[in-house]
Amino acid sequence: MCFIFAFSQAGKINSNPLKAKGYIEQSPLPAGANTTLVFDLSLDEPHRAYSDQFKVQSKKPDLIRLGEISFTNEIEFDDVHSKKKKRGIEKYGELRVPIEVSINYPRGETELPIQLTYQACTDEYCLLPKTIDVPVKVKVVNTYGENNVPSL
Repeated sequence: MCFIFAFSQAGKINSNPLKAKGYIEQSPLPAGANTTLVFDLSLDEPHRAYSDQFKVQSKKPDLIRLGEISFTNEIEFDDVHSKKKKRGIEKYGELRVPIEVSINYPRGETELPIQLTYQACTDEYCLLPKTIDVPVKVKVVNTYGENNVPSL
């Protein structure tokens, strides 16, 4: 009976191994401005997340433009599934992407509707690519000279 319990625990699959917290480097953010969107990533062991499978998308692509993804804490590892060297993250990492908020973005405190797609694997299994919502709080303000009251 103990053997069956140990076997069932070993066969357990963690279908949500990645936690992501997003923030922007500049807030308040003038409408039409650029900044960097940062995701602090934590990944349950023994998972690895593949760099080439990360995608960042906006649910409002007409109001938010995204640039090319970069990583800190990226590692290279031997992937047992493809038998090739791969790049990705283990335990934790940081994903960075340039972002531009449209001049037409509504002003005020809001959450940017951002989605993050990733794929994680262990030596025993690979999860299908998964998309999660990562709301990012931001305050969007008028651009300089746009309906601003002159200062004294």
